[in-house]
Amino acid sequence: ARDGDRSAVDGLDIVLVDDAGRADVILLAASEGDRFELDHYREMLAPAAVSGVPCLCTNPDRIMLTKSGQRFGAGRIAELYEELGGNVEWIGKPHRA
Repeated sequence: ARDGDRSAVDGLDIVLVDDAGRADVILLAASEGDRFELDHYREMLAPAAVSGVPCLCTNPDRIMLTKSGQRFGAGRIAELYEELGGNVEWIGKPHRA
């Protein structure tokens, strides 16, 4: 979550896990590309992709603007998840909701 923002899941009957390989679903809504390199996400998400955990990407932007310039967005992380063998359901611009 961007800056620890959990508003997308607040009030839902879900359990957040620290190990993506133990997740039932991955929700990609934001990126911390200004704080982490893409390899950080590769290491974190690879076990989930290999295990067949589905991913929902609700913000397909591949690039985001930060104070330090352009960095990768949630859409680029979702592409990485596909590259790792995971299945991504794209939701939002320009994909259907």
